[in-house]
Formats: sequence, structure tokens, C-alpha cells
Amino acid sequence: MTGKELLYVLAGSDKAQFSLSSTTMAVTGAKAGTKPSAPDMKLAMVADKSESATTVVEGTCPGLGGSWMSLTPLAANAPVLASAADVRAAHGKFAAGKEGAFKAPQWCYAAVSVKDGKTTCTFASASNHKYTAAMYCETIEGWFFASKATNVTAKDNGGKQVTLAITYKKAISEITNNDIVLKICGKLAEALAVPYNRMTDSFGGYFGSPSPSLPTSAPVAPAKPATNATANATKRVLANATANATKPAVQTEWVINVYAQPDPFAKKADNEALVKATTGTAALAAVDTVTKATYGAMTAKAVVTTEVAVKWIKKPTATGGAKQITVAGSTDVGGYVYCAVSKTASRLRMLNTTNATATNTTKPAPAATKEVVSLQSASTASKYTIQRFETKTAALAFSLVFTGLGEGKAYSWMCEATSLNPIAPAFRTAMEKGTSSTTAAPVVVAGDSTLWSSLFAAVLMIAAVFFY
Repeated sequence: MTGKELLYVLAGSDKAQFSLSSTTMAVTGAKAGTKPSAPDMKLAMVADKSESATTVVEGTCPGLGGSWMSLTPLAANAPVLASAADVRAAHGKFAAGKEGAFKAPQWCYAAVSVKDGKTTCTFASASNHKYTAAMYCETIEGWFFASKATNVTAKDNGGKQVTLAITYKKAISEITNNDIVLKICGKLAEALAVPYNRMTDSFGGYFGSPSPSLPTSAPVAPAKPATNATANATKRVLANATANATKPAVQTEWVINVYAQPDPFAKKADNEALVKATTGTAALAAVDTVTKATYGAMTAKAVVTTEVAVKWIKKPTATGGAKQITVAGSTDVGGYVYCAVSKTASRLRMLNTTNATATNTTKPAPAATKEVVSLQSASTASKYTIQRFETKTAALAFSLVFTGLGEGKAYSWMCEATSLNPIAPAFRTAMEKGTSSTTAAPVVVAGDSTLWSSLFAAVLMIAAVFFY
């Protein structure tokens, strides 16, 4: 390089609309350097500039050029991209300003014009939500760099779930009457002036969107063992037998639990205000518009829910049976256990071993795409049958039976446990996955008479052909 200046020329049919602050720029030549092998890009969240609704991330590129950052929900298991072309393509698909951006991958771009200059990006987020951040750089030398994925947790505004227990004197079920329960949720959301998805039933469903894990029928109480009438017939009947006979308790109250989620974007959440709002005059009047005519008067009590971390004591395992698969395990504390079994049996590809070695060249397998799986989502429910079970202090074991499957077929399954929050749990276990097979159809063995009949028929056919 021999020149020491760059000259700018203003040209074009609309040049009158523009002006140059300078017509020259001084430049200094430098020898090409060596590409750094593992530069420290210092990618991190800037806590003092971040709030629940906005998370600021900062990093440094190892040279002048262009820089990109991405922020992706942790559950997406997003890989770090391997090339500048992939980064440009991903950035190009991102549209800033969309509603619900905090739930999807986000991108930003900035030019790096100063040595060791920092790139700062602000992303949409929600209270205590977990993300991974990555930074990418392409220098003027054409060098590409990618940082390691960095875990980022949005600021916690202190918001907690509020549980509203509504008690009726007439039978009502959150399962068989789920349409009524979701209408209650809808009216409460309208009374509190919050989005519908912030007021849910105990399965995470909300007005206009039933939960994918809603059972198809209410659980049936186990039948009582039959009385041994013959043995008891010879025994002397005591005078107070009738008085001492144990009678089943008669249910007189039915409780429906609905859940109010805190504002995930508020700088500071007011949990007590949410408790008062859900039991206020306007909220209870809204509930009455849905249920009073059919189910009568109700009472309501709201409390702030304290979630606790949950983990497996016995990790889920699956056992195949006749047209069914049973998934069982246990947790250390009360929580929600979600398990799913694929609706379609696994398809195993048979390899052609005759000429595979002789004629086929081994090629590296393409990188596997990590599927985003949420057992609380409708997209997962379209591929899997999902069941949910609530473990409790005195009953921490679970056993979920998935029926109606094909005989002798392999099905994929998965399970996770969460703290007691049906829509935004603070704690989750790792997802456990596996494959289990149902038992094969029984082989029907032909009887002796059938065998002799078949042999006799065969002889007659041979004789007919011979004489023909």
C-alpha cells in the first residue's frame, strides 16, 4: 500500500440532497497479522443496565469489521453457528419489534470501527427467564470468530404466582367442566386487565386455549373391596352394628384452582396487590357471571405460591405391555410430572448389507438439528400423547399408562418434572427420554384337527392335478 489518503466524491442525480463533512480521510498501511486462535470476546450481561423486560449484553470483537449477537431462550438448545454465512442468514430472518420477541431468538448487528471497541445490544426479555447469548465477528481481514454460548438470566422482578381457590357447594370439575373453568379464567383476566394467558387453570390452559395435557376424563376413585357376605353371615350381629357402620364421607364442597401469573415485564412486581385484585369485588363479580346461575354462590381465597426446586428420586423408566406403555418414577417433593409417548411408532431403517461396503463411500452425517420440546405446548401435543400427574408429599411416586398403541411397536417417550406452576415454572428437571416397545401380538398355533384338514386338502389338490 502506497497511498496515504482516501478521497470521497459526491455523485449521482440526487447529490444535491447530501453533503460531505470531509472529502479526504487519512489512512495508515499495516502488515497483515496472524489470526488469533482463541480470542477472549468477553461476552456477558450488563446487569446495571438491564431490567426484567430488557437485557443488555456486551462483548468485544478481536478486530475491526462487523459484529453480531444473538439471544435465544435456553430451552431452544440453540447451537453456536459455524460460519459468517450462517450468521448473516439467521440475522436476515429476524424482524425486530415483534410482540412476544422475548420467547424467540433475537439478533443485533453493529460495526466495529475502533480497536477493542465494545458491541452492546439490548434484547427483549421477561423476569427471570433464562437465555443463551452468542457473539460473532467478521474482521476486515476476513477472519470469522464465534464465542462460546454464555448463559444469561433476565433480572428477577420478584413476581410470584397467585393461586385462587374458588369453592362451590355444587359439583364442578376442572376436567369435565374445563370449558367453564376457562371462561372463569377469561373473565378474571378481563377484570384484572391482563392478557388471557396470565390467568390459567391448573393444567396451564387459558381462555381460548385449552391445555394439551388436560386429561380426557376425570380420575375415578378406586373401588372398595367386596364384602365377604358368606363368611359374615354366621357371625352374631351386634345391637349397635348399624350405628358403628362406616359410611363414606359425603362431599359437600368442590374447589377449583385458577392461577394468576405476575407481570413478567414490570420493573418490580407487587404480589400482594395481585392477591387483592383476584379477590376484589370486580373479580368475584366477573366469576359470578359465569357460574352463579348454574353452580350457585361461591367463596374465594387467594395466596402467593412459593415454588420449590424438584428433582427425580427415581428417574422415569418405561415398561411395555399389551398395546400400552407404562412410565413410572418418583420425585423428591411435590410437583407436576409431564410424560409423553409418541403417537406414531418409530420406523427403523433396514440397511442393505450386500453392497454397502463395496460400493458406498462413507460420508459424514449432517449436524443434527436440536428439536425444541416443551411438554406444555400444542406443537408437542400434535406428535405426542401427553399426561400430567401431580406428586404430593405423601405420594411422590407416579405411574402413567399410555394405552391404544400398536402391538410389537417401538415408541419414543419423554418426561420432565416442574415446580407447582402450570405455565411458567421456576424449576424444571432435565428431560428424560427413551424408547419402549409394546408386546408383540400372540402367535395363534393351529390345532391338530386344523393341521390334518390342511394336509387332506393338499392331498386332494395334488390328486386333482394328477388325474387332470
